[in-house]
Amino acid sequence: MKVELLDRFRDELEAQVRYIVRGNPRAARSLFLTNKTQDMNLRSEVLILIQEERDNDLLAAIRELLLRKDSDWWDRIGTAERASIKRGIAEADAGMGVSHQEAMKPYGKWL
Repeated sequence: MKVELLDRFRDELEAQVRYIVRGNPRAARSLFLTNKTQDMNLRSEVLILIQEERDNDLLAAIRELLLRKDSDWWDRIGTAERASIKRGIAEADAGMGVSHQEAMKPYGKWL
């Protein structure tokens, strides 16, 4: 459960950063410089928090998160997300879906 929460937090944070930086080179540069200068502070804070943490389950979740950087996204999502994706695939296979073109028609005047 805690690993799923950590993964979801990381994914949401990465999505927010991509949204902020998209199409804005100044924001990208500023974010890079800010991250670079704050890197040591962040590392120090994280190390202190880890040293003081007593919850072994949380520590195990953090360790797992750090070790599996290259894992498949399917392995990182929760069971509810997997079930939702499988349900959507089954609905699409049964012809219950709507084409992308149909779904975009109401929004055509804005695109």
